[in-house]
Amino acid sequence: MSFLRSISLIRLLALILVDIILISIWISNEDLPPDSAMGMYIVVPFVFLINLLVAGILYLFKKQYSYIFLINAVLSSVIMYNLFLYGMQMTLDSMYDSWEFSKNDTLFVIDKENKFNEFSISYITQPGSSTQYISGSTKSKGDTLSLLTGSTRMYIANGMLYNFRGIKAPIVLKVRN
Repeated sequence: MSFLRSISLIRLLALILVDIILISIWISNEDLPPDSAMGMYIVVPFVFLINLLVAGILYLFKKQYSYIFLINAVLSSVIMYNLFLYGMQMTLDSMYDSWEFSKNDTLFVIDKENKFNEFSISYITQPGSSTQYISGSTKSKGDTLSLLTGSTRMYIANGMLYNFRGIKAPIVLKVRN
């Protein structure tokens, strides 16, 4: 009896491994921006229902395998949910870069949108409130990022901001998560 349970456990683990591989391949080939979150309400139940359908069919022909798919219905749905969230976070992380620095009791935040090569600098003087200070376009050359507006040129290189408000001394930047 324990031999049959260990074989079932091995089959379940193999099925979970297949789930992880297939879902990971699908997620890595998809562009999952934040607005795709609604897709989870379709994809996760779909994965659950497919496993229930397979379990139902196997119950008619190979009853011992149907239990594995019943367990896998829950596990694969959890795996799908978590990998879907991970894929969305990876897409979001690749869309934006963000830095911050403090100057005279004011926190400045630089946000760079990678898809459109645009940036904005906002300042925060009190928690929960921010004001956009300046925005413009970006150009990358090597490890230097140029921040360009109609009349201003700033640079980010080696974790430092140069030429902010005409100040020649570099400002140390902290990467925001």
